[in-house]
Order: sequence, then structure tokens, then C-alpha cells
Amino acid sequence: MIQTVSAENFLPFKRKVEFPVAGLGLVLVRGENRVSSAADSNGVGKSALLSAIAFARYGRTLCGRSADEVVNRFSKGPCVVQAVEVDPLTGAAWSVIRGRRPSRVEVYDSVTGRRMLEDADAKDVDAWIEERTLPWSVFRNAVVFDRFERFAKADPAEQMRMLDAVQGVDFRAALERAKAWRASALDAAASARAAVAAATTSIESWRGQAAELRGIKESFRADVQRRIADQEAEEAEARDAVQSALKKLGSFRSAELRLRMSWSRSRSFEQPTRTESPRRPPSAFSAATSSARASRSRTS
Repeated sequence: MIQTVSAENFLPFKRKVEFPVAGLGLVLVRGENRVSSAADSNGVGKSALLSAIAFARYGRTLCGRSADEVVNRFSKGPCVVQAVEVDPLTGAAWSVIRGRRPSRVEVYDSVTGRRMLEDADAKDVDAWIEERTLPWSVFRNAVVFDRFERFAKADPAEQMRMLDAVQGVDFRAALERAKAWRASALDAAASARAAVAAATTSIESWRGQAAELRGIKESFRADVQRRIADQEAEEAEARDAVQSALKKLGSFRSAELRLRMSWSRSRSFEQPTRTESPRRPPSAFSAATSSARASRSRTS
């Protein structure tokens, strides 16, 4: 973005002139020819102002003049053109100085005053400037595009041709590329939709399989729970049976004990009250006594 342009001994400008345009927006340049009123505003330097900007940036004027062709023919002093610019994106500011008699191309940092690109030649400086501003063809065509009424009344094809000339770009070729890109994008979108549809079908199938697996899982879980419940019921029934059997066994044992006690009491009633001692063989004294008793009985 141009901030200031100054020129000395450049085209019609013999004395140094300076054009500060920073922050002015759209600028209307009018001229007054004080030498010849018949010339109106012709030859006062309106076009030279744009040429000064072009020369400072690109080393040539809008009509293609360069080198010593831009030097004021009525002056023997050095020709110097300087333009101060600011990058609107980064805020970087630089000053470009081009001159003839002697030839010079210099770039300075507008903030620090330090010289930049000291070892670069004119082509390197031109490339550096175009990288940060506009290409030469775009700048030239945009500046000379002064037939807006013709552009507004032209048909679309003519407007495209005029825009091609301004931008230095073949818009029709770009349009064809855009159409091709659109067709490719539509094909890609159709392929993407088909892929999405296939993926959706697969997802639905997976969901069905997942639902089936969930059903199998729930059925298996219900079967396991039923089996567990049946097992627990069988275990409870077996415990009850064992408890019942233990109760019956206890009853049997009580009955057996009562029977044993009854039988013992009945046996005790059946035994004699006096027990006879076993007979012993008679002794000699007993035998003699018995004989004496027998003989007395006979005598009597």
C-alpha cells in the first residue's frame, strides 16, 4: 500500500515533488496547465504520478519507458524516484529508491532506516517487491482500466475478456478449470454419498447383529438364572430331605432307646428271687454224719 511518492528530475518533474497519499482512500488527481490554457490539464504530470509509482516499484513506466528514458530532458541532475509502502497484512514498511545518473536501486526499512537487500541486484529487488505487492502485469492493467462504462455495458464474454486483460489471467480458462473442479467435486460427493449409504447399510446390519447377540445374551442369561434357581431349589429340597431324615433318625433312636429300656425292665421281672448255690460234693464228715443218721433210723 503506497504511503508517499516523490520524484525529482523524472519525466515532467524537474524539481522534487512529493505526493503523500497515506490514508486518503480514493484519490482524484486533477491538473492545471499554467503554461498554455489551451492545453487544459494535459502535460501537467497526472499520468507521470502513476508512472512514478510504477517506476519505483518495477523500474519501468506504464508505457514501458525505463533507464535513461525516464530522466527529465531539461535537467542534468540525478533522477530519483522514491516510494514508501506498507504491507497491510504484516504492517512491515519499506522505502524503494530508484535512480538514474547514476543508476541505483535501494530498499530501506522505513522504521529503522536500515538498508535491506544490500547484495541484491535489480531483478532480485523486483521479485522481492512483486512478492509483497502485485505482479507488473496486474498493476499495469488495473491502472489503465479506465473504461468502466464500457465494462458495465459489455456482455459477459466481453467483461471476461476485459477482466482477463486487467488481471493478466485467463478467466475463461479458470472458469473451465472451475467447471472441471465442480464436476470432479460432484463425482466425489456422489462417491462419498454412495460410501455413506454403504456404511449406513453396514451399520444397520451390524446393529441387527448386535441386537441378535443381545437377544442371545439375554436368553443365555435368563437360562443361566433359571438353572441357578432350579439348582438352588434342588439344594433347598435336598437340605429339607436331609433335615427330615435326621429328624426321623432321631425318632428311631429314641424309640430304640425306649424299647431297650422296656426290654431291660421285663428281663429283671422274670429272674428268681433266690438263687440256688450249686451243690458241692459231700465231705468225709458229712458222709459219716449221714451214715449215723441212717443206722439210728433202722434201730428204731
